[in-house]
Amino acid sequence: MSIQNAALGASSITTDQPGGSSAPAPHAPELVQGTFVDLAGVTRAKNVPARRREVFAKNGLGAPKVWVVFNADNNFAENDTFNVTGDLRLRLDTSALRHLDEHIVWGPTNLANQDGTPSKYDPRTTLAIAERRAEEAGYSAQFGFEFEFLLLPESIADERRPDIFATPWLGYGAQPFIEQDDFFADLTVAADAAGIELEQLHTEWGTRQYEVSVAPDTPVAAADKAVLFKLLVKRTAARHGLRAVFSPKPFPDQAGSGGHIHFSLTKLATGTHLFSGGDGVYGLTSEGGHAIAGVQAHLAELTAILSGSPVSLLRLQPDTWSGAAIGWGLENREVAIRYAAATLGNPRGANIEIKTGDAAANPYLALAGLLSAALDGIAQSQPLFHPTEGIPASFTDEEKRERGLVPFPNDFDEITRLFGESKATRRWYGDGIVDAIVAIRNLVRETYGDTSPEDLTYLFRHVW
Repeated sequence: MSIQNAALGASSITTDQPGGSSAPAPHAPELVQGTFVDLAGVTRAKNVPARRREVFAKNGLGAPKVWVVFNADNNFAENDTFNVTGDLRLRLDTSALRHLDEHIVWGPTNLANQDGTPSKYDPRTTLAIAERRAEEAGYSAQFGFEFEFLLLPESIADERRPDIFATPWLGYGAQPFIEQDDFFADLTVAADAAGIELEQLHTEWGTRQYEVSVAPDTPVAAADKAVLFKLLVKRTAARHGLRAVFSPKPFPDQAGSGGHIHFSLTKLATGTHLFSGGDGVYGLTSEGGHAIAGVQAHLAELTAILSGSPVSLLRLQPDTWSGAAIGWGLENREVAIRYAAATLGNPRGANIEIKTGDAAANPYLALAGLLSAALDGIAQSQPLFHPTEGIPASFTDEEKRERGLVPFPNDFDEITRLFGESKATRRWYGDGIVDAIVAIRNLVRETYGDTSPEDLTYLFRHVW
């Protein structure tokens, strides 16, 4: 696959529709928005009139080098490498353009050096390299996101404790969905126009919480769609007088919101699905078992990516269905890796769901880490632990050892240390990205180490 810029016709832009058809834009857009998801998971954007689209793609727009160490609160983790000097370029990938509405077209950008070569700090290029490595090893991957988010009336979205949490709520109920069905109808139309296939929409367990599932795609395309989907949700919500909140923990005493990641692997030579059709437990192939084992082996250090925000650990708690124990199991929502078998009720086939991911994660780095861990597991014939069939806390110490069951590190500094010292993460991401994320996390600890959950959740409620 390639993420190189490819020019399109200037008079119109087409969008791939679900099912493979293509539809022209209503008319030529007036504005082009290019986004870059930084290492803190925040979506940054630059915009140009449509007539400057090719300049955005070929020459790029300026991005100060210190953007690499942007924190989620807009502070920078400045050091000798990242300071007021130096510039990078954001280059629009015109091959991935999608419509936000009839006036605005969106596209992802790649972070490049001044000479146009890919920057070693670019998350999207990092994922493209991981995808290429998978193909060279003989595998193709599919990823799909499930996003949980709150919908709050705009008039009270900034209040520390809106009164709406005192009103009754029916988790998975029809009535709460009816209250927002116009919003979801408009969101579905917008997603269709942007070429994003939505698979399921429903209310969630948490008060004012909803979930939408996006159809799976190849790695870079799936991450692109994750970025675009969040933009569509926010834009649609604003038009309905609402604020969409994707924070992993927007309120200290309310349910957290996840960004679950579904993942499947196929052997290119035979078309064999690695997570079904084998003679292992639950029908796993040997390679599928090794892939799951590889992911499980590296989840602790990958917490810095999957659940790395200043509020993520407030969500990652036992008995909340957040997958707060490192382990795997069939349809088990209390372990980090939920295995979904190939059954009639699973039309896309067997896959694993990473429960610990949230919407503050950089989707490109999240998928790059998971894919690389799975490939390592296959290459090293990593042995698969026993599956976890119940609540992790209910097992004896010996049973936990058999399942590789351990709690996630719940200390921000320990996660930083594990990530920074991991030889695997440095091999997958490169020293540049790892060192930059460590610098960002150290600044977070320095700034917010003594901040209360009440203040922390309020400060970061609307960042992602």
